[in-house]
Amino acid sequence: MSTVSSLLEQEKQTFMERTTGSLAQLRRMAVTLPLGVASAYQAQPPYPLVYDRAAAQFAWDIDGNKYLDLHAGFGANVFGHGHPVIVAALNEQAQRGSHYAHPTKALGDYSAIVCDRFGLQQMRMSNSGSEATMEALRLARVFTGRSKIVRMEGAYHGHHDLVLMSMKPDPAQVGDLPRPGVQPATEGLSESLMQEVVPLAFNDSETLWKVLQEEQIAAVIIEPVMCNLGMIEPQQGYLEEVRAACTATGTVLIWDQVKTGATLSWNGANTLYPDALPDLHCLGKTVGGGLPVGVYGGRRDIMSLISQGRADGYGTFNGNALTVAAGTAALQILDQASYQQLEDWNQQLQTALSAIVEEYDLPAYVAGCGAKLGIFWAKQMPINYREYLSGVNEPLAQLSWLWLANRGVLGAPGSDEQWTLCTVLDYEQDSQQLLSALTSLAAALRA
Repeated sequence: MSTVSSLLEQEKQTFMERTTGSLAQLRRMAVTLPLGVASAYQAQPPYPLVYDRAAAQFAWDIDGNKYLDLHAGFGANVFGHGHPVIVAALNEQAQRGSHYAHPTKALGDYSAIVCDRFGLQQMRMSNSGSEATMEALRLARVFTGRSKIVRMEGAYHGHHDLVLMSMKPDPAQVGDLPRPGVQPATEGLSESLMQEVVPLAFNDSETLWKVLQEEQIAAVIIEPVMCNLGMIEPQQGYLEEVRAACTATGTVLIWDQVKTGATLSWNGANTLYPDALPDLHCLGKTVGGGLPVGVYGGRRDIMSLISQGRADGYGTFNGNALTVAAGTAALQILDQASYQQLEDWNQQLQTALSAIVEEYDLPAYVAGCGAKLGIFWAKQMPINYREYLSGVNEPLAQLSWLWLANRGVLGAPGSDEQWTLCTVLDYEQDSQQLLSALTSLAAALRA
């Protein structure tokens, strides 16, 4: 195999030659914006592209380079960019007012659609997935009268303090499984919060049962499919065991479907794991139609704590009129037939990608479902964060991202993200562009 390091340096140089405008603009923005970006995760090496515009399945950077956009706003844009139905809904609402801080009939219509689709008895809106998980965890603590939460090591559930623990910990500092210690993901977190968080390994139901039986746990928060570490699927029966353990111990089960909701299927992981459904769901990204959104909801007896005044949920922009308009339009666009089409495309791409992996004997695996898909640079799918750490080839993942970007295919940066297919793809042409780029990478690695 050709040295990955030499190819990586070559592709970095090509990338920098193609995107001089992005780098110059980032340097200007860094005067007023830390790292020149609005979110730390956007600052991926060598530097992020600065977008100029986007339409349908394509995006253009400020240097004029055109990309097949499989980044899709970190998976939010399953409907593509500038969908005419969403644009029309936004234009109509903007003329009636963009923000009220009052309830509207449209909010009631939107909530009815979301509740029906995801099986929620009641819901509340927020402005991000982070806010949704924050509010859901607070509800669980009030409902149970307990304070501790269980989270899966390596998962990302937003940027509020309680979940910024053991996000991507150093095993050398937190110890071995099955009961590792807690590590803050950033400075500035209260040490007392470390006592409230119990990190466990994904796909280990035995330890989860033991912890829930021995300790007073308010909630288990979990992604039904881990989408912060490539894609890690639950082993057979695991989510059902999580559900059973929570039921037996009176623990609130929260599914973080900010990434998986309205991407894995018409109603996210619900269709895939119907016997493991949670007490509360957290949603975001796609259900906002491309605007900032968060949704949390589920069982009426838990959500009624808000009505009782025992758990408050505030937010000036909660239920914002533009978000409601865009979200309603998006969920109407993304009907059952849309997801059948996405799944068909997904399966075809998985077959073609797996053939490339096999032909060139690449240290990679392919996984996907619905709109989510990727080639991940590890020899086999890990079952938890520790296996991910020991198995992923970070230089290859970085090379893959750069190689594709330099050939007009843009994925989400980093080894731990997926591609997102959108309903407006020209599948034959767009898939050929992706597969040709990956084949050329495979050939270069084996040259």
